Amino acid sequence: MNTKNESVINTLSAQILSHFPEPVVLSIETTGHFWRNSYIESMTLVAYDQSKNSWIGQTFSGEKEEDEFDMLTALSSFDMEGKTLLTFNGTAFALPYLKRKMKAYGLDSSLDK
Repeated sequence: MNTKNESVINTLSAQILSHFPEPVVLSIETTGHFWRNSYIESMTLVAYDQSKNSWIGQTFSGEKEEDEFDMLTALSSFDMEGKTLLTFNGTAFALPYLKRKMKAYGLDSSLDK
C-alpha cells in the first residue's frame, strides 16, 4: 500500500517539477477576508528540495492575533527569488492579503521577487 502512495506522489512531483521549476506551495488560513479586521491563523510553505529529491514543508499556526507577526516574519525571511509560487486563489486573495499585512508590519515582502 505504501508503494502505491509513494508512486503516486513521485508521479505528481515529476509532473509539477516539469511545469514549475523550484516550486513553492503557499497556503494560508485567515479569520476573514479583509486584511484590516482579520488575521492569519495558519500558514504552510512546502518547497521541493532538489538535493534530497523530496518535498519539505513547515506549517506555522497561531492561537491569537499577535502570533501573526511571527508568521509573517518567517515568510519574509524565506528566499523566493527564482522560485515558482503555487497557491490556491493566490492572485485574488492570498498574495494581496499577505503583501498588505507585511507592509502594515513594516516587513519586506519576499513575495515580490
